[in-house]
Amino acid sequence: VDEIAFIGYRFETEEGFTSPLFVQDIGTRDLINTIPSEWDTPSSSAGELSTLPDLNGNGRDEIAIRSPAWKIDGRDYAGRVLIYDGDTFQLIHEIHSPKPESYEWFGENLCGLPDVTGNGVPDLAVLAGLDTDIRTIFFFEGETGEYLTQIEEDGIRTIRGIPDINGDDLGEILFSVDTTEQVVRYSPFLAPNIHVSPTTLNFGFSKVGVPSQPQPIRVANFGPLSLSFDPPRFLSLPAGFEIIQKGGKVPVEGHREKLDQGEFANFLITFDADSPGPKLANLQVASNDPDEPLSEIALTGYGVDPNVTEGDKVDAEDLLELIREWKSKELNRRLKETWERDSVGREILLFQEFWQVSIQ
Repeated sequence: VDEIAFIGYRFETEEGFTSPLFVQDIGTRDLINTIPSEWDTPSSSAGELSTLPDLNGNGRDEIAIRSPAWKIDGRDYAGRVLIYDGDTFQLIHEIHSPKPESYEWFGENLCGLPDVTGNGVPDLAVLAGLDTDIRTIFFFEGETGEYLTQIEEDGIRTIRGIPDINGDDLGEILFSVDTTEQVVRYSPFLAPNIHVSPTTLNFGFSKVGVPSQPQPIRVANFGPLSLSFDPPRFLSLPAGFEIIQKGGKVPVEGHREKLDQGEFANFLITFDADSPGPKLANLQVASNDPDEPLSEIALTGYGVDPNVTEGDKVDAEDLLELIREWKSKELNRRLKETWERDSVGREILLFQEFWQVSIQ
């Protein structure tokens, strides 16, 4: 330990109450810096002092002042946390409860976390809810101070960040409760969870040159952390498939779209075959979901000669050959169950019924 930081005695001045923060060299006892109070009001007590791991990459730990009794917008005991650079002593973050109207004593406890978001920077956990049985741990990104997520448990008292123990290279959080039981929360709960539906779209038979009715694809985030993703893109030639409209939260061209927990984005896909025969295409969605960074959607459709009309005859062998081609090794593995041998006859009947033609 090279330096020590401490909060001085609280006293009243002409400007109001103050409790300066002093930073002193341990060896020489020289006063290195004095930071004027920014955490005192007549209705709140002086802050509590903690240290945090380096959040801005300058190699020095940071100084955190938590004031759980801080008054915000006339609300007593709303609380806040101030974080100062351990080298320059400049204010880095001022952090408040994301929902000050619902949670009191924000800053009752706090701790630094080994990186839980995967950006290489330590993060922050803040405890709130001293006067309630249900306590809430709020998580914030260390680099930006941005709110990430929260968890609630009965009787949480102590929170600590610990290194990775489940092999995902992300930090964990350990907390104790009044019953002395210790609970470990693994970092996967601090992650986005992408859900793409459906994963296959079959447009059936469509006359060449006649666009089909659009079908929707939805990208949703079921995880507590924000999901960022690229709009769906074709892995190969689109073969007549096209994204004609984007709904929900519309992605900006060239930028990743962001979805918070419970949010979704819709995409509409249409099929317009440029030639007869089966058509295949794959869409891919790249995201920051650590468990599913790449999601794929298989698209299928069947282009039919526009000159085929009611009463025409179609050679069954030709149709079977096309269906066999559709079942070939290039077909996405997720479609194989759809095209088992016993389904071929049904597809011929579907073709016959849809186009009202007879099979030779």
